[in-house]
Order: sequence, then C-alpha cells, then structure tokens
Amino acid sequence: MKGIEISKAFWEEYGKSVFEEQFAPFMPKLAVGLIGQGSECFGFDDEFSKDHDFDQGFCVFLPEEDIIDRRTEFLMERAYASLPKEYKGLVKDPLNPAGGNRRGIFRRSQWFETQTGLTGKPQSVNDWLRLPEPVLAEVTNGEVFFDGDGEFSSIWNAWKNPPKDVQNKKLCGYLLKMSQAGEYNFPRTQKREDIATAHLVVDEFVTACLGAYCWTFSKPVPYYKWKFALLRKLPDGDKMAIALEDLLTNKPRKEAIDDCCQQVLKVLKNQNLLPASISECQMASHYLNKQISDGDLRNRSLLAAVD
Repeated sequence: MKGIEISKAFWEEYGKSVFEEQFAPFMPKLAVGLIGQGSECFGFDDEFSKDHDFDQGFCVFLPEEDIIDRRTEFLMERAYASLPKEYKGLVKDPLNPAGGNRRGIFRRSQWFETQTGLTGKPQSVNDWLRLPEPVLAEVTNGEVFFDGDGEFSSIWNAWKNPPKDVQNKKLCGYLLKMSQAGEYNFPRTQKREDIATAHLVVDEFVTACLGAYCWTFSKPVPYYKWKFALLRKLPDGDKMAIALEDLLTNKPRKEAIDDCCQQVLKVLKNQNLLPASISECQMASHYLNKQISDGDLRNRSLLAAVD
C-alpha cells in the first residue's frame, strides 16, 4: 500500500472512532488528511521511502481558539499520541511528539500561514508567484479524508487552482529558458567543443522542460527528486520522460533537444494553450505573455515567475 492509503486506513480504523468518541461536538469543525512534506503525500513513495520520516500518521486541522480552545487542542494531541504505535508494518518513532512536525494536530490558519505566509486563500497573483514551487507543491498535494464544514478544503482548493495569468507567466518563463538553453546556447557549446558547459546547458534545458510540462497542467514543480515522478503521472508524460532521460544519460544531440521542444509545444497545443502556427519555444513564450490580462504581471520580465 502507498503511504497515503495507509494513513487513510489508519484514520478510518483507529483515529476516526477515537475522535468521534472523545470530541463529537467538535467533529463538524475538524478536517483530517495527509498533506505536506514527504513522498507519501505526493503518492511518490516506494519501498525505499520507509527508511526515514515515514509512518502511518495523519494531520488533523483545527479552527481558531474561539471555536476549539487550547485545552481541547491539548486533549486532542493526547488522543492522537494514544493511537497505536505500529500499523501495517510501520512503527511510529517514539521521539516524535504527537506526530512530529509533519503529522498530528495543527491549527488550520497557522498551518497555511507557515506554508504560504497567509492564513487563508490567496488574494492576488503575487501570492502564488512569491512561493517557491516546491512549497506550493507541498501545500496542494495529498488528500483530505474528512472535512466537517469544508473550510479547510475551501482554502486548500483555492491554492490548487491558480488563475490563468499565473499559469501563463510560469509557462512563458520556462519556455523562454528552454529556448535560451536548447535552441540558442546548446549549438554554441557544440561549435566551441565546450563539453562541460554543454552538460550544464542540458541540465538547464531539462529543468525548464519539466517546468513547462508541469505547468501545462497547472501543476507546480516539486522538489527536484520528485520532478520525473510527477512528469510520468501527467498525460503522455512517460514519453516526455524518456526523451529527457535520454538527454541526461547519453551524449546530448541538437536533434534530441528539438524533439523535446516539439513535444512540449504539442502538449500545449493539445491543451488549447497555443495556436497550431507556433513552432518555436521563444515564439510560444511571447505569445503566452500577451495572453496575460493583469497588466502589471504582463509587463514584468518574461522570467519573473521562474527561478
């Protein structure tokens, strides 16, 4: 079983009954799920993931103190800590208090503020753009198992659905990087026979390809070790992954770079984000920037939304 499936089963089998029995009046105000840091929150965990920070825990999100006071919060922490320490072969680290800083009891507003700087929903395009993408990926991953009043899910879903302007600015930045690295700089390194720089250029190109492909589907790019895992989950992502892996593991060729560019442009066209006439990444970058309705964002550098 995947970690998120184990977490959900642990909540259903043990956690739910404990909280319903001890905190029935507060259940309509609670949310429970597995969201945040860790490969299991993305569904990317495997047999090697269990060597650290991996257990059956879940997150319980509470409203403000005027609804659930600190004493009740403390009692909930004790109830969470009383749950079985071993489940489906996973053993809870006894040194982690009440689920550690990844799992356990959280104030909803504090959790969002810690992750995003805001206690609730994003209010402007800048709220998405100022967050490092791996952080945004962690805020929007996982699954909500239970949400009494829907308040947590309302905020969570708002962060998961960036406006079209944000998507376009991210895409135009990644596409411009693809153009700079693959369409322009890589051929120059070949003419100079600068092998070391050619590898750096390819790394930059692959990273930009991954970003463009992810944002075609409005998916923020996760921490580097999970980028290919996310890519393979996206439509036709397996084909793109094979092409990028070839660039990274074999002698890079201009033809292979061109093929990757065309694959990215094709998926953008399939999602109706680009017209059929666009054939180059730089052209696509300028086109998408012109589609941005927010004048301030449109007038910023094409690279303003990417690292």
